[in-house]
This record gives sequence, C-alpha cells and structure tokens, in this order.
Amino acid sequence: MKEEFPEFQKKKTIASLIVNDILFLIVAIVASIGILAGAGDGQVGTHVIGLEYLKPYTMDSNILSGISALLLVIFYIRNLIQKEEKTPKWVITFQMMGATSLLVTFFTAAFFLAPLKVLMGESYFSIFSKDMFFFHFVDPILAFLSFAALEKHYKYSKKMRIIGMIPTIIYSFVYLFMVVIIKKWDDFYYFTFGGKYYMIPVVFLVIYALAYFSSALLIKFHNKHSINDWKN
Repeated sequence: MKEEFPEFQKKKTIASLIVNDILFLIVAIVASIGILAGAGDGQVGTHVIGLEYLKPYTMDSNILSGISALLLVIFYIRNLIQKEEKTPKWVITFQMMGATSLLVTFFTAAFFLAPLKVLMGESYFSIFSKDMFFFHFVDPILAFLSFAALEKHYKYSKKMRIIGMIPTIIYSFVYLFMVVIIKKWDDFYYFTFGGKYYMIPVVFLVIYALAYFSSALLIKFHNKHSINDWKN
C-alpha cells in the first residue's frame, strides 16, 4: 500500500526539490571549475588544482552536501511521479550529515577564517569572494533551509547529533595525519598557529563542539514539525 501523500507534503517536496536542485548545480559547477582551474581567492592557502582541490574541508563538505542533494532530487522526483511519500531514512540522515558539515564550514569561515584574513590585512569578506561566496555562504544557507524547514519525515533523538558530526571527526583525523604525522600538507587552516602543535587538541575540541552545536541546531529545527518519531 502506498503511503499517503498529503497536499502540504507535496508542496514541501516541490520546494525542497527546487532548493536541492540549486544546491547540487552550484556544487557541480563550482567544484568542476575548481578542479580544472583551482580555487578562487576566497579560499585560505595556496590555489589548489586537480585532486589537490579536495584537500580543504570546505570543498569536501560542499561535495558531500551536493551528493545528498542529488539523492534527494532523485527520490523526490520519484515520489512526485508515483504520488507517494517514500523517502528512506538513510537519505535524510545523509543530508543531515552534509548540512552539519556545511554549517561548520560557514561558522569556521565567519568566525575564524574571516578574522584571520583581517589580521593579514585583507577584507573580512574576502573569505566569501568568488567561488567561496557559494561554498562558504550560499550552500550552507540552502542546506540549512532544506533540512531544517522542508524535510519533515523523521524526528531525530538527541543521540543522532553525534551522527551529524561524523564527517567533521573523520576530516580532523585526516588533517592531523597529513599535516602533523607525515607532513604532506601545509597547515592551510592555521590550526597549529604557526607550528604550535600543543594547540591542536584545543582547536579540535572547539571544532567538535561547533559540529555538535551545528548538528543539534539542525535537528532542533527539523524536529519541530516532523511527522514521524525515529528513535533509532
């Protein structure tokens, strides 16, 4: 038996379809240009090209959300065609992980990287210039809007906040390994403050707290009018 597809949910599905279409297209276009030509001036560190473009968390978080947006688009088109509400829990959870990562990207850019730019004698808004206008600002807003306001399928328990942190935790260990252990990457995020390795635990704790806050914020808004409880 098909699940009921009420009119209000149909409207939200169409709205989410539009938002996630835009998000996916932005990521696909900006990332493709970046891989071919390198990151724009808004990105901290040297201009990277090819697979090097994937080194920063900014790029990875946006690509993660781009993939989740594409998944939503596919399922929502199917739902509209079949006139049923049937979106797997794992798709929405994957979206939550991507949206959390993008909020971490936004908050890091706004409250750490942008002030760092000012200390370097540049404009605060230089971190949001060119391609980073989309990756540091537009995409986080779209991802937040989609998950917090338009996806109302499942209500998440508090322990699911940890799930939203997973991409950030994984990247932190990759960054630690590449920068400190094998020294293949420069510290392009300046998390060691110029080689002060004792600052890494403090910085990572702040990042984890930020990821937890971002995940909790998303889930709080998402749960407000969600239809079904999901306590798994």
